[in-house]
Amino acid sequence: MGPLVGLLICLGVFVAWAFFSFQPEWANKRALSIFNWSVMAACLMVSAAAAFNVKVIFGPAAYEKWRLPLIAIAGLGIEITFLTVMFLLRNFWIFKPPRRPGSW
Repeated sequence: MGPLVGLLICLGVFVAWAFFSFQPEWANKRALSIFNWSVMAACLMVSAAAAFNVKVIFGPAAYEKWRLPLIAIAGLGIEITFLTVMFLLRNFWIFKPPRRPGSW
């Protein structure tokens, strides 16, 4: 389980870096900052709920044996998915690029 957790950590760091590095240039900086940190807070809350849910999904024997890797996998999986979806929504729907004149 170690290589899987290591891979998810690398992927999670990359997704977080991309989320903060590739921001729309045309957006209001203050609104964008509030949105970004609200997304991070929501991601943290959902990941914490998933960490508590791991104990419910797995039985007591499996939970005691694999507690830390299962919590890490659940949290990182949610973080990667959540930030990727929010990145796409932020850049292409919420803070849409301005329309160019003469385009469809």
